Amino acid sequence: MGEPAKAYLHGMLAAELHLPYHVAKIMNLVARFGKTEVLGAIERALAFKAFGGPYIQNIIFQCRARRGAPELPPLEIASRPEWTDITIDEQNLDLYDELFEGQAPPERPTGSQPEGPES
Repeated sequence: MGEPAKAYLHGMLAAELHLPYHVAKIMNLVARFGKTEVLGAIERALAFKAFGGPYIQNIIFQCRARRGAPELPPLEIASRPEWTDITIDEQNLDLYDELFEGQAPPERPTGSQPEGPES
């Protein structure tokens, strides 16, 4: 997961935390919310020297609440519990920015108002 995760692991070691518990918690968060969200939380936690899986979870929940994102329940498949361990690599969404780079924004329908404060 890169340098921030490595620095966070070193911070947890220095804090003498029980690593198997905290690493498992963080990896469960990755499975549930994706690498991008967890890495953002790790970077924020590093800035405040807050080490441990519960800190990462709390930061993710706070950021999601601030954005109005729905809470994602844990994935549980009762008939096939081994399916809960399936992971899918996150895709780089920069491809979409490249597709539309240099294109003018779509025109608004006649009579529509631009968003923002009225003049």
